[in-house]
Amino acid sequence: MAKSSRSEHHDALEQLQTLSDQAAHWIATNPKLVVGVIVAVLAMAGSYGGFAAWSASREDAASAALAEVRREYLDSLGQGLGSEVVELANPEIRQRVRDDAIQRYLQVAAERDGTAAGAVARLEAGDLLAESGDVEAAQGIWMQAIESGDASKPLRGMLLERVAAADERQERWRDAAQGYEKAGEIDSYPPRHLALASAARCYLYAGQSARAIELMERVEREAPEVSLPPHLSARIAELRAASDASRAAPEAAPPAEPMD
Repeated sequence: MAKSSRSEHHDALEQLQTLSDQAAHWIATNPKLVVGVIVAVLAMAGSYGGFAAWSASREDAASAALAEVRREYLDSLGQGLGSEVVELANPEIRQRVRDDAIQRYLQVAAERDGTAAGAVARLEAGDLLAESGDVEAAQGIWMQAIESGDASKPLRGMLLERVAAADERQERWRDAAQGYEKAGEIDSYPPRHLALASAARCYLYAGQSARAIELMERVEREAPEVSLPPHLSARIAELRAASDASRAAPEAAPPAEPMD
């Protein structure tokens, strides 16, 4: 019976991975988010008087450099801007094109350090590294973008989720949970409640069920419209019921005194 219970628990948690898929799909289908981040930073720069012209010009140049790298990468794949990226049939050519794009993105990030476009360049370089299978290197680049302070809040949420996903792949459950939770704390990050649910999932793997319950209750309270995998809801309900039953159980009576 215990073996069966552990197996069911494992199967349920495995299916909770769909939360990460939901968040990734949201980001993939909302490319204007990244563009909006850059536009917002440019608009903000315009409010600083005499500094505005220089700052806006610098952001414009950085954004243009980033767009050029993206255009050349898509051209190398035989695609145009706005088209779906397809994988080249030859794996060696595909990897060579990807490696070249990674180096170009990192060059933009280094030359345009201190701009939002520089942070986006690191995000995209990390994405290509992850596609290549070098998740650790990708995670390091995403961390650089976060630590640079150039990423605005929505972009920071995207970066935090990527770092957390890398930790999750390595089964660093507590680190992954904390990363997802940080992303979920960013009010201006649209899929933040999905990030909180991902944090709850990882806290379950880390054995911190109480924290997982707290986060799920918060998601249910703040965003009841968010669709969550049935297995996550079922597992949380199970843990919540067990916790309630434990609190309601009367204290065990002290052992009786031995009779002479």
